[in-house]
Amino acid sequence: MSTTPPPPPPGAPIPPSPQQQPMPSAPQNGNGTAALVLGIVGFFCFPVLASILAIIFGKMGMNK
Repeated sequence: MSTTPPPPPPGAPIPPSPQQQPMPSAPQNGNGTAALVLGIVGFFCFPVLASILAIIFGKMGMNK
C-alpha cells in the first residue's frame, strides 16, 4: 500500500512544495539590539552611562 496522495488530474495546477514557499522574515528592531549590546557592555565597563542608554534604547524599541 502506498501512502502518497494520488496525482492531480491533467491540466490542474500543482501546489507549491514547502521548499518553494518563501519564509517570512523575522522582525528587525535596531533599538532593541542596541539596548541589548549596551546592557552587556554596561555590565563590564561604563556601567552608569551604558545602563542609562540601554534603558532609553530599550524603551524606544518597545514603542516601535
